[in-house]
Amino acid sequence: MSMARYYARPDLTWVPLSDAEPLRTVLAWADGTDSSLVRGFARVVRELAAAAPDGPDQR
Repeated sequence: MSMARYYARPDLTWVPLSDAEPLRTVLAWADGTDSSLVRGFARVVRELAAAAPDGPDQR
């Protein structure tokens, strides 16, 4: 569903796979690269994920 939403093209048809696990995306960064910018970006990503219609999958 997200591919069809974000990569809509008239020459492509997206077919849902009903027998596959949902695709999961994570935000990660290398050890030692933490900064206020990274933490701020992570905070915004969490807020957007929480507000998304599909909801976040945070484990």
